[in-house]
Amino acid sequence: MKVRSLVLAATLLASAGLGVGCGDSNIEETKVPKLTLEQSTPQVMPLQLPNPPNRMQSQIDIKFRNTGEADLEVTGVEWVAHPDRLVGIGEKTKDEACEYSADAAPTYDTSGTCSDGEYCWWGSKRCREAGLPAPFVVEPNQLGLIEVIVLPGSESIDCPEAPSGRDVPDNYCGELLVKTNANNNSDIISEGNLRIFFTYEPGSGTIDVDPTTISFSGVAPGTSASREITITNSASEGALDIDQLSLQEHTNMFEITGAESVPTEIAPGSQKTWTLTFNAPSDWDQETFGTNVQILSSGTNEKETLIPVTVSNQLDLPAIKLEPNVLRFDQSTTQTLVISNEGAANLTLQSFSVQPSTLSSAYSFAISGQSIDNGIPSNEKVIQPGSSKEVTIDFTAPGDGNGIATLDIGYNYFVDGDSRNDSATATLLGSAGSSPVGLVSPDSFTFRAASGNSQTRSFAVRNVGTQDLTISSADFSAATGSADDFSVQGATGTIPAGGLKEVTLSYDASDDQMDNVTLTLGSDTAGTPMTVLLFAEQGAQASDVTAQITPGFANDLTTVGEEARFSARQSSGVDQAALDGASWVLLSRPSSSSAFVYKTGADLSFFPDVAGEYKLGLTLYDGTVGSQATYTFTAE
Repeated sequence: MKVRSLVLAATLLASAGLGVGCGDSNIEETKVPKLTLEQSTPQVMPLQLPNPPNRMQSQIDIKFRNTGEADLEVTGVEWVAHPDRLVGIGEKTKDEACEYSADAAPTYDTSGTCSDGEYCWWGSKRCREAGLPAPFVVEPNQLGLIEVIVLPGSESIDCPEAPSGRDVPDNYCGELLVKTNANNNSDIISEGNLRIFFTYEPGSGTIDVDPTTISFSGVAPGTSASREITITNSASEGALDIDQLSLQEHTNMFEITGAESVPTEIAPGSQKTWTLTFNAPSDWDQETFGTNVQILSSGTNEKETLIPVTVSNQLDLPAIKLEPNVLRFDQSTTQTLVISNEGAANLTLQSFSVQPSTLSSAYSFAISGQSIDNGIPSNEKVIQPGSSKEVTIDFTAPGDGNGIATLDIGYNYFVDGDSRNDSATATLLGSAGSSPVGLVSPDSFTFRAASGNSQTRSFAVRNVGTQDLTISSADFSAATGSADDFSVQGATGTIPAGGLKEVTLSYDASDDQMDNVTLTLGSDTAGTPMTVLLFAEQGAQASDVTAQITPGFANDLTTVGEEARFSARQSSGVDQAALDGASWVLLSRPSSSSAFVYKTGADLSFFPDVAGEYKLGLTLYDGTVGSQATYTFTAE
């Protein structure tokens, strides 16, 4: 579930004041602030508890607009009463990341980045200020924003006692007083003051929605496509009321059918399924757009759920996923690799290749119990969307070395009747045991040898071993030409077991001569030495290729565990052959992540495994030289 800001907004409906000057028959209008609350239950906010309990939980948006012609002054925002875990929170205070931990109260930061009076926000892992803002001014036709959250804790919350002698809502659980200069009074505003009540009803259902995102891709004009939405009440007691299930935008292109009409009730431990259908108009221009399915419920963990829906002209593609992507054989010489297809089209397995080839005899493979020594059995080649295959890998220690190798799994699929080849890789650690193991991706780059040409390239260094990897040096050696035009930044240091480090190369050509240079990273890795081959091509023409990464989601924000799709097809100066050879690599990730990708092809499916910030690199070649682009995004 995506973390969304809770905006406490209020807008006061003020009637215009009229004044008559003495002895003057002209009536002059006085400009005043006007404030209008825009939500369906303006004063009552049902609290949402964190799910799971060890994170923070934003509350439902409340909007608050100044519709008048004078500034609306908010002179105070204060609690009348509230549970200890219901607090205010403000803007991001620092650009650097913090390390969120539910056990690190009150800052929830184990890195020391956040100061007292700040929280480490669990989704973006950035420090945010605590407290309720005041005073502030809301200009005409603008929104005022106040955010409140529920802090990590148990699956229940201790509400304060309801005040006596005042009319307050049932299940009272707190009250916020907003003081303004608005001069319009109503049943919810008195002398410019607005009260917001919070409620909590224990024993209601808990809502879980599957899927959390929906994508329609490659739907032709005049045709339809459907996706199922399943809502589960995961509570052991208490019914879950579904009050609304609807599209927020582009409603004329969608319909929701199945299950039963809303409002409806889902019993504890039960679920109901609806079907969302996209009906592409015959005159649809196939431009990408998005909307949301909005679900309003009585869920104690979430009152409003939004399912982002993306419609694009991208074709349905497979999405291969390998679990695990690093296999160890020091404790057991037999391991199991699961190959899953989490995309929307079939993929057909073509080959299993071990590199270096000298280690091919050290590993043997079987799919669903059938050996592939004589090729992949025809009945095991195709993996349909949502399906998987189990591959058993047996390791026999080689006579020399520890058997560290790369497994390349080749597969193909069809796009408009044309076969496309792709691959995915896993790391085989053989009998490396308790040691650091460093791997470089990619391990070669090509530049244009032309005086004055300056370029940078980034690569990733992974430590797939079980001990810290120490890189003590980074040295260049030239087989041809000179190494003086190359430099490296961020290479040395320690990478913890399972860690990833981004390293940047720089090429500043001083002449037009060819260079054949090797960068060697001196380290204590148990594998072969880590090297990067660097070629400056003499006489190569200036390349017109410009790499561009196009994500299949908006706002640089995607969802943990869900497929995040990226494309190189918006790059310029490339043909299909160059796109097929596009090289993707994950350059950085959150410290607790074990996700990684290094592959070729025009399209990439990536599955972020924890919340936080990720960085991808894409390298494209047009002949001998090319371009690299990077893209940073956040998973929540």
